[in-house]
Amino acid sequence: MTATRAIVRARSAWHGTRLAVLGPAGGPPVRRRALRALLLDLAAPLAAYYALRAAGAPDVVALALGAVPPAVSAVLTAVRERRAEPVALLVLAAVVLGLVATAITGDPRELLVRHAWLSLPFGLWLLVSLRAAQPFCFAATRMLLPHRAAVMDELWARDAAFRRAWRLITAVWGAAMLTDTALRVLMASTLPVPVVPALDTALTVTTVLALQVPTHLLLRRSGCWDLLFRPHAHRGADHGSRH
Repeated sequence: MTATRAIVRARSAWHGTRLAVLGPAGGPPVRRRALRALLLDLAAPLAAYYALRAAGAPDVVALALGAVPPAVSAVLTAVRERRAEPVALLVLAAVVLGLVATAITGDPRELLVRHAWLSLPFGLWLLVSLRAAQPFCFAATRMLLPHRAAVMDELWARDAAFRRAWRLITAVWGAAMLTDTALRVLMASTLPVPVVPALDTALTVTTVLALQVPTHLLLRRSGCWDLLFRPHAHRGADHGSRH
């Protein structure tokens, strides 16, 4: 499944990054968006925090300034596309709330935990979408792969195994996001502040890679992998509905 903007800006790192990065295939535009999201949402905040801290800035200042690149990215995306993405609004809300809470308490951990407040609503959203006509992961992948939309629609309409695969993928993602939330809260609450930003980024990368496994396996088990992600696969092959 092609992610991560949602993931896609699946925190910007969880939201879009995950939805732009996750997935078996994606064209150059998707890969460019994924690279931009990785740089702005993961690399830039991490580099800014450690550079500012090395220069003698307090943790609160370094973390606050490190939160600027993903926030600016979210604003620029909304301006460029002339619409406010729900994920972008969540990113901005998490940054603002983290800054306000830190200003009140003076505790940098309020900023460390902000990514958890992005994973939590995303995980809940994924699970709630299981009751919708189409689960979130299917709808997001269809949007990110317009050249496969017709094939996906046909398979969704006639193939029960294909529908089950996407519902299971969405359920796995939802559970993973809730687990991610718990781990981020635990790290931000218990570990030394300078250690958390690096571990936070490592957790993002680990989760993205780990989610590849069930996503790919479930799509392959559905028997639809080649039809979706192999450019030269024979789309007209008799795929037959499975119940």
